[in-house]
Amino acid sequence: MPARSKGAIVGLGVTPMGRIYGRRAIDFAADAIALALEDAGLQKDDVDGLLINANLPNDMLPGAQMTLGFRDLSLMSVMNAYGSTGGSMMQYACMAIAEGLANTVVLVYADAPLTPTRGAGQSYAGPHRFPLGGMAGLKAAYGDFGANLGYAMAARRHMHLFGTTEDHLGIVAVGQRQWAQMSPWAQMKAPMTMADHHASRWIAEPLRLFDCCLVSNGAVAIVVAAPEWRRRLRSAPGIARRAAHAALGAMGSRDSGELAVVLADNRLSRRLNRTWRGKDKPTNVLSFPAVDGSLRPKDAPRLLGDVVLAGGVVAAEAEAQGKRLSAHLTHLVVHGVLHLLGHDHERQRDARRMEALEIRILRRLGVANPYEAAG
Repeated sequence: MPARSKGAIVGLGVTPMGRIYGRRAIDFAADAIALALEDAGLQKDDVDGLLINANLPNDMLPGAQMTLGFRDLSLMSVMNAYGSTGGSMMQYACMAIAEGLANTVVLVYADAPLTPTRGAGQSYAGPHRFPLGGMAGLKAAYGDFGANLGYAMAARRHMHLFGTTEDHLGIVAVGQRQWAQMSPWAQMKAPMTMADHHASRWIAEPLRLFDCCLVSNGAVAIVVAAPEWRRRLRSAPGIARRAAHAALGAMGSRDSGELAVVLADNRLSRRLNRTWRGKDKPTNVLSFPAVDGSLRPKDAPRLLGDVVLAGGVVAAEAEAQGKRLSAHLTHLVVHGVLHLLGHDHERQRDARRMEALEIRILRRLGVANPYEAAG
């Protein structure tokens, strides 16, 4: 999100996905919303905005707010931009929060197209989803069923304009499968190589089978609210960006690449720390290096990973140590980025080397030696 964004994801709910029969889309939606609110530590009465991804289910309509148990909403909309709906909903929620239309907004997508007698192809290509009368029937007569052909034409246009290749498409599929292998929610966990991707059958050129997503029954919901960091330090996104750029620049172009700096709250930090490090508490900064990038196309940017900072912990440390919050945030971002670049402080010699790098980078940013201040 842009540095000026006033919305942040504070809760996530994901139902079981796949061939789960006997439930409507609205049933999955209710479960996902309950999980998201629990994750955020909120109740339904705390929610004053609801955005529904209409897509194709006929029960995900404006009346769903009543079925889902929401009352007295100041913001409610049903949105459909097909594959880009999720991004549009997030943008809409952030603008609503920025303009004071709502404080806490739930976004939900749910679908239940699969039945014991109807598989994935029939679910999205049949007349129950896409009526074939009138002009729509002309497209079907030429074999244009479902969404894949439209996306294939968009992909081909992208190739024409920007030189995108099949390898670029493949690295997306391979990377997603690598992440899936680490997720308890994933349905497809078998390893995938670039050769596996290229060997999968064509669906609509240039898209292959492994470029396409699964058709599943289930739902996802998120809760968007004003971020904790904005209340503490309005300029936090810009400070974090400058610190990350400074750390990368100090290491030379050889180590340049893409990374994400996540300005999180204590709740998210605690969950990540518990899941990936076995420590059930929030911590000031966590670094998650990207998965193996050996299959990255030659001209693709290097993916470095994620740096996650806990707002409450960082603010408390800054106050306890008598530091400006902006200076402490700068230091921790630099520290986290150096971890992504392979530096650590497990051994005393490595710790001294890493501290020296941090001090040098921070000096260029006008930040005093944090170890002297702490000592």
